[in-house]
Amino acid sequence: MAVVSGSHASIDDTVISENVASNEGGGVFVSASTCRMDNSTLRANAALVDGGGVFVSGNLSMLTMTQVNILSNTAMLAGGGMAMELEAMVAQVEVKQVIFDGNHAGTNGGCMLVNAATQLRVGNSSFENCTASVGGAVFLQELPNSTELVMDNLQFAENHGSSNVSSNVFWEWSAGRDVPQCTNCTTSTSEPVLRSSPVKFVVWQRGEETEIMANVSSGEKASDPISYVAIDAYDQVVVAENSVSVYASDAEDGLLLSGQTGVLYSLDSGAVFTDLVLTGTPGKSYTFVLRPEASGWTGITLGVELLPCKAGEVHTAKDTCRMCEENYLKFDNSSIECTSCDDYDGIQCHGGASYEIKQGHWIAPNAKYCSSGVHEDTAEQCLLDRLYKCQFKEACTTEGEAQREGIGVEAVADIEVCNWQRYSSGVLCGSYLVLKCGDGFYGDPTLKECASCPSAAVVVSQVIFISLLITLIIILLFYMFFNNGSGEEERTRFAALATSRATIINTDSGIALLRINQARTAMGIFLGYIQVQLLPLNLSDEKQIFFVCPPGISWCILCQKFSGCKR
Repeated sequence: MAVVSGSHASIDDTVISENVASNEGGGVFVSASTCRMDNSTLRANAALVDGGGVFVSGNLSMLTMTQVNILSNTAMLAGGGMAMELEAMVAQVEVKQVIFDGNHAGTNGGCMLVNAATQLRVGNSSFENCTASVGGAVFLQELPNSTELVMDNLQFAENHGSSNVSSNVFWEWSAGRDVPQCTNCTTSTSEPVLRSSPVKFVVWQRGEETEIMANVSSGEKASDPISYVAIDAYDQVVVAENSVSVYASDAEDGLLLSGQTGVLYSLDSGAVFTDLVLTGTPGKSYTFVLRPEASGWTGITLGVELLPCKAGEVHTAKDTCRMCEENYLKFDNSSIECTSCDDYDGIQCHGGASYEIKQGHWIAPNAKYCSSGVHEDTAEQCLLDRLYKCQFKEACTTEGEAQREGIGVEAVADIEVCNWQRYSSGVLCGSYLVLKCGDGFYGDPTLKECASCPSAAVVVSQVIFISLLITLIIILLFYMFFNNGSGEEERTRFAALATSRATIINTDSGIALLRINQARTAMGIFLGYIQVQLLPLNLSDEKQIFFVCPPGISWCILCQKFSGCKR
């Protein structure tokens, strides 16, 4: 029987049986029409596609069934008893006091298939002995969120899903669709009315499935509620008829679960943990288990990545992160101790990784390498060891701006203190001058600070003393030469060589000396004492020595030490 193209049909006190359709609707076919059935029976009808007993489709279709028996109908595909594939703007189906018994579908919905509808009401009906691969009794497929779905006072008995997926009602999950509910519904088995098997749990955060939990700090509550839902092999969210207890427990050593470790699986939101606390080593990954106490439900092992401690925090013995207090410094999270700033006057530590360099102090530019991991000390200790004080206030120039505050060792990467440049008159750090000395001060690379230049009287005294010492050594050399027993030929060669290659140069240019075998010990002591720069000049195979001071320096012996002083 077909009701199509806007027709209206009423079927009362009628038996429709043993019909076969090559497509849909073995007993009754309704398309874009209105059909009412009362006190009737659909028995042993078959369809080679969908809807063995009844098939409804098309826009503006309306079907009302009251006190109807749908018995032993078969569909090769879906909807053994009846199939509704409406996909319509306006489509209403009402089923009340209907008995579904002994219907079969090859795929989905042994008694009933529902695919889209504006309004579907099923009440005071029974579903018995129906079979299908999925959804032994009812298969709810792709219901939009706008569908008004009411299932009330339904009885389910001896229905079977051959693939062991939902013997009673199977709901195919749709995005944005609330989980359907069946109120006042009963079943002859322990299986919930609306569920499927096998059931697995997944983490469900913000509507997306995930297997790894992130943004969880050790020893603290998770920043967001941790939601778990049960789904089946078809991603169908499973609804428990009765509340199911769900427990979270650790799956490996080192992870401790506390707080709210057990919740109830609710009908509308699954299992939601709002106060679960996971404690383990910060920055380490762990696994834990979610175990539901329900027959046929399986648990799931989940991964969690605990957040590492932040810069300025240390890992405590209780596997939590603690921020370093005031007057302590910490740039990374590699150790369990904060570095004290008590022994360093030039820095104010605000706690954590924050610090402030005090006026009158400076940090060597190579402190930026403290974060490279090439130093044995911690990054903060490396930085503190490169903190220096200006010995004299007037020695530090005011050129350039020093970065005085920072968070983390990277903050010193581009520090410029006192306009550091390559000068000889300043404090060196490696091959760079990092503190330019003012007038009257000279840079002491050994002390790494500006030292006061000596007075003129001290300089003159040193020059006179060294000049007398040089004269004495020269006299000693000649004395040793003329009394060493050498022959006339050797003395003549030495005199000629001394006249042509060795002279006493004025103090503006430097001093040249000749070392012979007899004077090596005396010259070694002399050179070590005055600490001047040596430049070798070959005089013969065995006799060589020549040293000068840099050009433009009028007092040679002090040229190395006080080159920044102007006289």
